[in-house]
Amino acid sequence: MHDLRTRPGRLLRGGVLALLLGVGAIAPLATLAAPPAAPIPTNPAQPVVVAAGSRFTLVLESNASTGYSWQLDPPADRTHVQLIDNTYYQPPPAAGTPPLAGAPGFELWNFQALAPGQTTVTLHYSRPFDKTTPPAQVVTFTILIQGGAPSPAGGGPPGMPSTGQPAPGLPVLILGGLLLIGAGLLLRRHVAPPVWR
Repeated sequence: MHDLRTRPGRLLRGGVLALLLGVGAIAPLATLAAPPAAPIPTNPAQPVVVAAGSRFTLVLESNASTGYSWQLDPPADRTHVQLIDNTYYQPPPAAGTPPLAGAPGFELWNFQALAPGQTTVTLHYSRPFDKTTPPAQVVTFTILIQGGAPSPAGGGPPGMPSTGQPAPGLPVLILGGLLLIGAGLLLRRHVAPPVWR
């Protein structure tokens, strides 16, 4: 028969071990279920610094339901940058809520940096079908293209900006891994076979 009274510390350590294993196994899964974060608009007051050969994305707030959209005017300087595409992104609604009609979103303008140097990209926020009304907003971005190989952070997945920052779920994955390692060490060191009488 197993005598639990002789080893009360083992029960406590076993409980802590079970908790660590549970949290360590579930924490990485919480990251996978999280909705994608909304992109952060690019600040036109700050130059966009990229390496030649890399991709970069300009993110602008937009609301497609108003008829307004961003227009590239004048066309990009083709000696330094090339427009790849532009897409509209509307963040998903909060869990359990229906999508909101007229909710704002973002326009993502994806470019390829071609050659070292400096150029500008100007975008106008207007209704493309209304040629008589001036744009509601005009922004100009300064693009500084450095020589050399593309940075590892350059060019994220199509349609999403590359910020050069770690993925939002990375700290959770690291924490989960560390918890699993700690639980394994506890198991190896403190859990002994039961005492049978």
